[in-house]
Amino acid sequence: MPRSSKKRRPNNEPAEPESSSSNSSSDNEDDADEPMDNNPQENVQIDLEARSPIDSDRDAILYFLEQSFGSTIKKSILDLNQFTTQLITQQTCGSVFYQPLDSTMDETDDEDDEPPVLGVCSILRCDQQFNKQLQAWLLDKCSDNEQARKILQCKLKNYLF
Repeated sequence: MPRSSKKRRPNNEPAEPESSSSNSSSDNEDDADEPMDNNPQENVQIDLEARSPIDSDRDAILYFLEQSFGSTIKKSILDLNQFTTQLITQQTCGSVFYQPLDSTMDETDDEDDEPPVLGVCSILRCDQQFNKQLQAWLLDKCSDNEQARKILQCKLKNYLF
């Protein structure tokens, strides 16, 4: 998607010198368009589908978790392979989100690649040892945020979402 916005900007650039030689009413029109071009945040709408995680999602979920948590989780005591296995075995209470492949792209692709996992939603019991380690890691990461710490430390909530 960023490629299309890059292609769009050069088309707008040549119009600016022409508009500077035109009357002031067209300058005002260009000024109205300018904030949209300078806006660093761009909304992108994509279609997502969700389904229960399956064994073939293992590598994609593991890659997603590594990318999401970064190198900090690799240096901790958490085992992302175990975390991934736990997410897959809880098929009844979790989902993976992915962008469905376009039917025209299916015809042109020779590979049978699964679409990449873009998100994971699940629930974890905090009374299991591994999940206690995850909870401790999360507490360490949100030590600056009092509200997040209160949520994670609440004894009534034995589940992480």
